[in-house]
Amino acid sequence: MSDTPPNPFVSLLGPTLIQDVKGKKQVKTINAVKNKDLVLLYFSASWCPPCKAFSPLLKEFYQATKDRIEIVYVSSDSTVAEFEGYFGSMP
Repeated sequence: MSDTPPNPFVSLLGPTLIQDVKGKKQVKTINAVKNKDLVLLYFSASWCPPCKAFSPLLKEFYQATKDRIEIVYVSSDSTVAEFEGYFGSMP
């Protein structure tokens, strides 16, 4: 039995994260957060006006800092189509 505690992000988010709208490109959660100074969970939805206003600012911030941070998008959309449309605009 290993004495290494489980990674809290793997416990919270699961073993893999999707990186494209159809889920074909995936990354192991442990690899996505490895060597990052900060991991942000971004709760958002396509139907949320404040979210739609904030997302471009967050995208710009991410592009400038992606070597040091990781942002995990957590959708509050009601349908797969809504999720795919909004998630497809994420970097």
